Amino acid sequence: MTEQQTNDPQQAAEKVAEVECSRPGELLKKAREAKGLTKEDVAKKLNFLPLYVPALENENFEPLHSVTFIKGYLRAYARFLEIDADEVLRCFAVHHPELTKQEIHQPVEVMKPEKNTSSWLFKLLSLIVIIALVAIIIIWWQSRSAEPLPNVSSQGIQVDTLDGNTIVAPVKMDQAPAIKPVATEPKKADQLTADEEKALQLAAEKLQVQPAVTEQPVAKPVVVKEEQAVAAPPPKVPAKFISGDLAAATASNNSLVALSFTNECWVEVKDDTGRMLHASLMQADDQVVLEGKPPFRVVFGNGTVAKIFYAGQAFDFKSRIRSNGFASVTVE
Repeated sequence: MTEQQTNDPQQAAEKVAEVECSRPGELLKKAREAKGLTKEDVAKKLNFLPLYVPALENENFEPLHSVTFIKGYLRAYARFLEIDADEVLRCFAVHHPELTKQEIHQPVEVMKPEKNTSSWLFKLLSLIVIIALVAIIIIWWQSRSAEPLPNVSSQGIQVDTLDGNTIVAPVKMDQAPAIKPVATEPKKADQLTADEEKALQLAAEKLQVQPAVTEQPVAKPVVVKEEQAVAAPPPKVPAKFISGDLAAATASNNSLVALSFTNECWVEVKDDTGRMLHASLMQADDQVVLEGKPPFRVVFGNGTVAKIFYAGQAFDFKSRIRSNGFASVTVE
């Protein structure tokens, strides 16, 4: 009986809280309708699945999987509608205590990787291979640096005498005397020895026997470049500005083409040889007659203001005029 009395106040407090707190789904629905939004509008704005919005408002939480997801959707929905999200969650806890009790935070187990002995063996073998390679490189470098240098002491000095003989005198590096330049005066004839006199005589005979050779200037071949004759371009025939009947002007000569203009227009005219017959900005009422080898290629900047006369009649080129006025016409 005592236990029933202690529980009654707690149950009474819960009932009072339920009366003070509205249903969370009802709070969301009223706020949505107050803003004039449909369920589809809310789902589109919050990127919810279409069934989530009615599930939250009707408090049918089965499609929402877990309490954590339910609270997250309730909070997002309430913030979107600009109502107190904490109040919505408090009402959810009051009206759905069975769901809040299911929210249990389970400890996260940290999985430690098992020790793999094969990885340590691979690392050890790799280290041994690296050490071996370094040792081989060091030994090879030392063997290169230990190569003996050529023995200079075994080589001799070659000296050519005046009589044409070559004397090889061996010299050791540790016994080679230091050579110092000494300023000596030339010996007089009475101070020469018999060997020196003989050497001088032999040198004089060699000089007398060898004829003097003078270098002759070598004539370099002169290359004459033949200039290739370049054909001069044919002279440009000046344009003839005329007045009168252009059809009659071109009737008797197929090498003539005539143009007339009713407004400003840029024109270029070339004949079959590629020669530019005329290139100029024409003005209104200009009429020009050009002479060249047909067919003629005529380019207009604004073909709507131009006319062509050839072989005694007007040349129709309206189909060649583009929407911007440009026209490229071959007259023949």
